[in-house]
Amino acid sequence: MCISSTCAADRGLDRIEELLQELRREVTAAVMAGKITSEALDFAFAVPHSKTFPKGAVMCVFRARPVSEYRPSPNDLSPRLVGKLAPQT
Repeated sequence: MCISSTCAADRGLDRIEELLQELRREVTAAVMAGKITSEALDFAFAVPHSKTFPKGAVMCVFRARPVSEYRPSPNDLSPRLVGKLAPQT
């Protein structure tokens, strides 16, 4: 059983990825069913703390926009978070 701060950070990252995948499924279903009247969606918030910049923040943004032409890439089929959560101190 893993109880270190690294394992807790990994579980946190796994949970965030799970929620983002759920968001992907919900947005896809809503767009396909015509339940979203505008295909342009924005959601942003700031976490008022940054370990990188002492006076900074972490900006989180979700943006959806219609595009005139779509060419799938392998990255589109299995989106993953890039980066890692910092270990808990």
